[in-house]
Amino acid sequence: MSVIARHATPRDLPEIEALCEVESHILEKHWGPFTLGRLMERSALSCCAVDDRGSVVGFACFHHFPLMGDLKPATWIEDMCSLWRVQDFVDVNASNCIALNFFFAQHLHEEQALLETLKMALVTFTQVETIILLLPASVLLFRPLLGNFEPIPASDDGNREPLSLQAFMTGRQEVMGSMVVRNAMVEDHDDLVPVFRAQQVDAEQFGEFFLAQMIQAQDGGNRALVAESGGRAVGLLAMTAEVQLTALQEAFELEAFDFFVQGYAEEAERVRQAHIARTRKLREDHAQRSEQARAEAAQQVEEEFRQWLAEQKAQEEEEGHEEDEGKSEEERAAEAEEKAKNENDELQRLIQDAQEDAVAEIGDFEEEGEPAVDLEALESNAFCITLFCLDPQFDCQVHKLLEPAFELLPDKEYCLMSVPHTARRMSLLSLFLPVRHRLGHNFSHALYVCHKASLLSPIYVAPALEADRQDLADFLEDEEEPGVFLDPLSRPLTNPTR
Repeated sequence: MSVIARHATPRDLPEIEALCEVESHILEKHWGPFTLGRLMERSALSCCAVDDRGSVVGFACFHHFPLMGDLKPATWIEDMCSLWRVQDFVDVNASNCIALNFFFAQHLHEEQALLETLKMALVTFTQVETIILLLPASVLLFRPLLGNFEPIPASDDGNREPLSLQAFMTGRQEVMGSMVVRNAMVEDHDDLVPVFRAQQVDAEQFGEFFLAQMIQAQDGGNRALVAESGGRAVGLLAMTAEVQLTALQEAFELEAFDFFVQGYAEEAERVRQAHIARTRKLREDHAQRSEQARAEAAQQVEEEFRQWLAEQKAQEEEEGHEEDEGKSEEERAAEAEEKAKNENDELQRLIQDAQEDAVAEIGDFEEEGEPAVDLEALESNAFCITLFCLDPQFDCQVHKLLEPAFELLPDKEYCLMSVPHTARRMSLLSLFLPVRHRLGHNFSHALYVCHKASLLSPIYVAPALEADRQDLADFLEDEEEPGVFLDPLSRPLTNPTR
């Protein structure tokens, strides 16, 4: 009868309580006083082991820190390392370690139930490498933990009283097997074919030796990596740096990813500044042409108006000045002044009309739109996965395949996957983000993207101490006043945590 693990829910609580009630007095000796509902509520992960009939045959609770003893959640790693020689075996920190705080299963299924719940914890927490177990010092390691967890020796301190707890540990390699990644070889073909056929519906169409031929055809822009466990190839990742980006740039919204080209931001700024400078020059030229047209129009109108005045004056002299007889000098001077004013007003009106016509003929200044960046002139900043398959047992370690892929192509920042819309979801896509289509564009595949920075391990934060001074000084070498950060290191901490 097979046993599988799944997430425990509040609806499972009555069945779990019935399972544990039979040996509750023994469980309290092993794990201390407990309330199953409270354990589930506070846990990082609660698992049920169920048999073929769906009956609960086991239960496990994992937390981000041990519940046994007086270890503080914020400093339990440091406290453990001071009490036990943990660092002699593994490099533990708060991000790669969890604690098993409760386990019980029917004795008939206890070995399989423990293995399945441990696997589920490691699948759920992909960064976790070590599972810690604390038990009272008076309790002997019992089955099925016996044989699956290794004791951690206490630290050498002759002046310290005997510990009331004992510590044990197990790791990902012991539970699931270690997966290493290396360059693919043609000899991996036989191991990879079953994995490929199990995950590729139309695998037969590729031919019998498709994988071997693809691996053999590797070059500088086409590479292949193999995941290996126990001397056997369990997965393959093939990639190419020869990506045709034009169709993707037209069909998807790639502005947030700099269109998957190198130096896009710098080129876009250069194009923008060039556009600003060209627009300024065109605006100045337009203003200069308009001003010149206004001046020429005014000059032409003035010349024509002076000519018209001369003709008018000559005509008046021929006709004589009978109307001026009998008028005093003051009246004639006033009329002459009024006439000159009217002539000047008419001239200004004509000049204004002519200038408006001249400017209208040139037209208003129309600013051209900013030109787009010539993406084809820039080098690609992405590579594309062309084939992926992995034994489902190692899906939780899929990130180990992608990290070396970026190392093989160090000048690329993005990894792309083009997946048919009808394809079943693969484990590798958990590391990728979907890219939105542009409105009005259709593409036969969905596009997913992963940036190399997203694969960085979680950052572990610890208090800065005097012992860190040199490392911090190297880190702050480009700062103008590194002493502002380094001087506080010499001040004693009220409650040092390590």
